[in-house]
Amino acid sequence: MKKLSIVFIVLVFTLIVLSMPPTANAGTQSFVCPTEIEATPVNFINGSFQLPGTSGQHNMDDVPGWSTYPINPVYATTDPTHAFSIEIQTVTPSGVSGFATTQADGTLYAELNAFYLGRLYQNVTTVPGERLLWQFAHRARRFGSNTSGTGVDVL
Repeated sequence: MKKLSIVFIVLVFTLIVLSMPPTANAGTQSFVCPTEIEATPVNFINGSFQLPGTSGQHNMDDVPGWSTYPINPVYATTDPTHAFSIEIQTVTPSGVSGFATTQADGTLYAELNAFYLGRLYQNVTTVPGERLLWQFAHRARRFGSNTSGTGVDVL
């Protein structure tokens, strides 16, 4: 009876694996691609954070298309310089401080939660009832002050 149960589990696992959609890579991370073709891609302004063209702390007004707001609204009034800034990083092949060693697109990327936990967002116009394709690349730091500190993505 035990041998029969093991064979059944292997068959179910094999069927699940065979029916999985293809995966894609973003840097060193993989994700599962959607199985159906979506009608309308969301075309973000400055989707890969290549503008303003340099790394560092930038006021959100200087990063086309993107806005940020701290989770704790107190920082909006006590430290607006940092609360409304977006940190742009440059891909570093050596991985200094755990920063990205490869890119999904371009040579710059946004660092989430740069000073404070916050929202990084973009408002886009959509059509009610229309299906959208929305995707993004994300990865954890290899080490440092992220929640896991191990490079394990905790998004």
